[in-house]
Amino acid sequence: MNGKPESSDLFDPSSGWLQVLEGNAPILLIAPHGGRAGQAARARLHPRINDLYTAEITRELARRLGSYAVINAAMDRNALDCNRVEDIARKAPWMLAQLAQMVERMARRHERVLILVIHGWNVVQPRIDFGLGARFVGGRLQPVSSAHITASERFINGPLAELCIRLQANGILPTFGLRYPAAGRQNLLQIFTPRFAQSRLEPLSALARLCSGGAIDAVQLELSVALRWPGALRETTIDLLTRAFSTAAPVRRPLTRPAIIARAHHNAVRASARSKTSAATPVRFGTELFDPASGIGLMASVDLYGGGARVIALLPDGRVALATVEGKLELRRHRMTRGPIEFGADGRRISIEFSGPVLVVPNAAAYLRMENALATASIDKASIQCTLELKVRTGAIGFNSQFFAAASRITAFGTGWGAMFFEGTSYPLDLLGRAGISLLDHAERPFLSRASIWSYFDGPNHSRAFEARLESGDRASLATAMTLAGDMAEECRLERLHAAPWTPGNAPRRIDAVLTTPFGPARLSAIPRCFMALSRPGAAGSRVYTSMGFARFEMGNASGAGMFECSASSTVPFVGLPDRLS
Repeated sequence: MNGKPESSDLFDPSSGWLQVLEGNAPILLIAPHGGRAGQAARARLHPRINDLYTAEITRELARRLGSYAVINAAMDRNALDCNRVEDIARKAPWMLAQLAQMVERMARRHERVLILVIHGWNVVQPRIDFGLGARFVGGRLQPVSSAHITASERFINGPLAELCIRLQANGILPTFGLRYPAAGRQNLLQIFTPRFAQSRLEPLSALARLCSGGAIDAVQLELSVALRWPGALRETTIDLLTRAFSTAAPVRRPLTRPAIIARAHHNAVRASARSKTSAATPVRFGTELFDPASGIGLMASVDLYGGGARVIALLPDGRVALATVEGKLELRRHRMTRGPIEFGADGRRISIEFSGPVLVVPNAAAYLRMENALATASIDKASIQCTLELKVRTGAIGFNSQFFAAASRITAFGTGWGAMFFEGTSYPLDLLGRAGISLLDHAERPFLSRASIWSYFDGPNHSRAFEARLESGDRASLATAMTLAGDMAEECRLERLHAAPWTPGNAPRRIDAVLTTPFGPARLSAIPRCFMALSRPGAAGSRVYTSMGFARFEMGNASGAGMFECSASSTVPFVGLPDRLS
């Protein structure tokens, strides 16, 4: 950290973006990312998302605990990242000095000091991930790389273990460093250890000297979406954190130590390097279901090798309901589960079950800016139960070793039934759908524009399905198409695939496709019924803007249903996005 400090009125404490609260308890709360996206975020191709509602939660916790607090209530992390030591040292060095002075003052008054750094984790599932600079290796908490474990064994196996028991009893999953171990040298939590003893910055070296005595416990709390948004789960979380860390509450040893807690020393011996294994190719398997009568579309998918799982409901009025979960993929006979999302399969049928919190966004275009979507969303509870009877397929779906080996080549279509309970209303569903690799989970190659469709036409004696994709690049286009009937799949020639008019943030008004198949020409047309827009990192540093959704499809006199995707790639921020979407 040799960069010279930057002088800017934007980062001056007098501008009011940082709130400092005095307290009486030996606890310091810090909310580094409580601001909101501004011009700095709009200027970035891949902006980072602020941790919404962490400022409010930290303020309420400070009130209940009587603790000290340093709260970033307004600064966009894309302008100044208050969790990155180097960024603070360069742009707001006074903040490091203030933290050092505050902790030193607290240490003089109290025998021990607890520091809680409050962050947001944008998974919807009710979870808390604790960052201690460590992960579990062989059943023990071990530092990640050259990190220091930031809390004592007494704290980890005492108040933190007690908190984990209470969280689990209330349906909240606690983990340690599952996603964010707080181990990087630039992570703010690491300044509350002896790690910076040799720093030339006096506040950092002063904090290191102060922490070398082991009188400071520090932990990073990553709160999921369901725990941060206003509602019963947020109140429960604040109550549990207050009980766990209040100095008035006695610290009790649990009768049975939770399996997630293991013996850990404040400066534990570094973990030995683990042997590297080649990672399997990511495969996102799922089902995509549409009810043409109601206009409701459902997508449920799970990453077979690492990653997570998700359920998305698209409603014809533009609302989008999303649930995302992480954790271990569990397999048992005919069942595949990750968190509350469960897939069942017996070769001829596939089922989906889900029950839990969902993030409800009122505008289908809001996800073009992720933080915008989060800021306009609310939390509700939903349950979904659907079954798809497979009539056209390229292989059996059974969640066994043979399936995992062939999953990327399996596609199946059929009709189904089910129900969704959402926002106090039950929706019966009469479905057409597809099971296989998710529409967007294809190898990302650099492209300028792309369109994809699948469609299914169900008949009493003869059912057919079609898939097609057209990518256009700087110099060439790539077209692929396939038709399926029974248990046979045939490649065919894509003559035309046109979605127009389409711009990011909108659904196309009409989709037309012409395929030359072994059975003759197939002319497809579709009118979208529901959709969502999103943006995500693409190949070669680009950003991909996508609209995807469900549509009615027509082929001559036959009526069917299917899904579409329209995407455009850019290496500069898209200037057509509104700053706010209501």
